[in-house]
Amino acid sequence: MYPVTREQAALFGITGWVRNLPDGRVEVMACGEEEQIKQLLEWLKRGPEMARVLKVEVVDDVQDALMPRGQDDQERREEFDKFSIRYISSFFK
Repeated sequence: MYPVTREQAALFGITGWVRNLPDGRVEVMACGEEEQIKQLLEWLKRGPEMARVLKVEVVDDVQDALMPRGQDDQERREEFDKFSIRYISSFFK
């Protein structure tokens, strides 16, 4: 699912990353304007053609947990200059 998610994020102008987790879930960190995020979220709920999406869980304060306090939204967006695929090395062992 992650290559297609990256393509969709690019279409919506979103930066961040996507990765498959060892238990089969997909994790997405998305950064963009509210409307862009809503568009990606609606697409994630459907998923690509062959995907089976059971549930989408949104945690909207993840950036606060990952970024130092005091940074504004622009500084947070600069942390992600594109939308990338991240790999979990133990997943491929």
